[in-house]
Amino acid sequence: MLLGYRGSVNSWECDENDHLNVRFYVEKHWQTVCAVLPELGLPSQNTTSALAVQHLRFLQESRLAAPISGYAAVVDAHAGGGVLTELRNTFTDEVLSTCIHRFDLPVEGNGVDLPEHARPRGVPDADLPYVVLKLPDVDEYGFRIIGKGVVQQAECDGDGRMAVHNYMGRMSDSMPHLWGLLGAKGRELDPGEGGAVLEYRLCYHRPLAAGDGFAFHSGLAEVGTKVQRFAHLVFRDDGTLILSAQAAGVRMDLEARKALTLSAERLAHMEALKLKPFGG
Repeated sequence: MLLGYRGSVNSWECDENDHLNVRFYVEKHWQTVCAVLPELGLPSQNTTSALAVQHLRFLQESRLAAPISGYAAVVDAHAGGGVLTELRNTFTDEVLSTCIHRFDLPVEGNGVDLPEHARPRGVPDADLPYVVLKLPDVDEYGFRIIGKGVVQQAECDGDGRMAVHNYMGRMSDSMPHLWGLLGAKGRELDPGEGGAVLEYRLCYHRPLAAGDGFAFHSGLAEVGTKVQRFAHLVFRDDGTLILSAQAAGVRMDLEARKALTLSAERLAHMEALKLKPFGG
C-alpha cells in the first residue's frame, strides 16, 4: 500500500470521549486518498464530486498525540472495487481504522484483496431502503430531526462544495440529540459514559454548497444489548436527498474504555423508539 498521510492526533481533534473524533478519521482517510491519486490511476480533478460511498470501520481508539500513517491501495473488482485506505499507528503498525471509497468513475489497476478487518461487519454493504422516501414522508417512519443548519464557507473546499469530512462532522455534532432520545443522560449527568461508533456507511447522493440549509433526519434501526444500528437521511431545505448513512454504535464506559451492556429497561425504551420497517 502507498503512504499518503503522516501526522498525529491533536487535542482539538479529540471529542468528549478523549479520542479522535470521527470527522478527523474521515479527514485523514481522505487526505490519504487525495495524496496518492496519480499513483492509483485516479484523476486529480473532481474526485470529491465523484465520491459515491465510504464504508468505514473504527478498530482501535486514537488518543492524544498518537502517531498516525495513512496508506492506500486499489481494491480488486471482485471485492467491490474502489480504494481502500488504512490509518495505522506509525510505530506499532496496528490498524486503527479502514475506509473503502467507491467513486462514480473507473478505478483501474491491479488491486489488493480486501483484508478481513476492512470488510463490512455490523453495517450491510447496501443503501438504506428509506432513500426512496420524500422529505414529507420520513416522519411517518419515525425519523426525527437531530441536526439542522446552514453550510458555512469555511466548511467548503476550493470548488464551494462542503468538504468530505464535514458531512461526518455535522453528523457527529448531531448525535447527542439522538442518544438523548434513546435514554443517554449526557456527560453532565453521567460523566462516566459516552457514545462511540464502530462502523459507518455513507452514501453521497448530491453535494451541499456554501449557503445551503439542511437537516439530519435520523432514527434507530436495530437494538442490541451492546450494539445499536442507526439510520440517517440528510435533506437539503428544498427536499433534495443529500446523504444517506448507516452506523453501528455503542455506549462506552469511559473508565474501562469498553462497550457497556445495556439494561433491560433501557433496551425496552429503545425498542419503543425504533424506526418503522420499510420494504421498498
